[in-house]
Amino acid sequence: MRHYILLLLLILCSGCIPTKQIIPSDDGGRFVLEEDIFEFYEGPFGDRFLAGLTKGEYIAIGHDEDGVYYRGPHKCLVFLNEEQGYHFLATGERPGTLSNPRAINLFTGDEGGVFVPYDFEDDDPWYFHYADYRNATGDADSKIPPRPASSINKPEPETTPAAAVYMLPNVKIINGDDPNALPPAEAVVGGAIGVVAGRQLGLAGLRDAQGGILPGVMVKSVKVLAIIRNLKTR
Repeated sequence: MRHYILLLLLILCSGCIPTKQIIPSDDGGRFVLEEDIFEFYEGPFGDRFLAGLTKGEYIAIGHDEDGVYYRGPHKCLVFLNEEQGYHFLATGERPGTLSNPRAINLFTGDEGGVFVPYDFEDDDPWYFHYADYRNATGDADSKIPPRPASSINKPEPETTPAAAVYMLPNVKIINGDDPNALPPAEAVVGGAIGVVAGRQLGLAGLRDAQGGILPGVMVKSVKVLAIIRNLKTR
């Protein structure tokens, strides 16, 4: 969860979304999950969420100074709030996207895998996902790297170009001295300029982060930890 707090602070302060920079390599090999592993966890504010990985082969795609990144099969990552989590377990649907296609998920995604540190004493393993904001930008190119070849994972289905569904927010300018009076003309013009400029800056930040790796929540599953602790990452 601390990754989310730091990420939010960076976004608010700089207007950009910092992504992880890794050195592509297959050092670290691969591992296989024989079953889906999803578990409910309690967040720092008492909220509960479902997190985990689908079954399949997880293949090393790169590393940084702290550890190795293993990418999983198509839509391997699950991170949903409690209500969405129960819906997903019952139906297999990921309701966050289905119920609100206009939502821009800064902190979640389903394409990714798991980060495994070199030293479990100094660092924690965590799930990661690829930033995908095409529903906001309308861009067709996902910029997500091709998935490593696997004889176990199913072929990735073809995707169609994205269509932007996010629209300008409905901002109402009011007169600070008298809410019932018409606002000054300069306030109306300034507000409109601010909304348009803010949206352009936001879209620029989303486009810059598109396809990059973003850290997620810490891995707490005993089953997943038992597997990744035995990996030879060096």
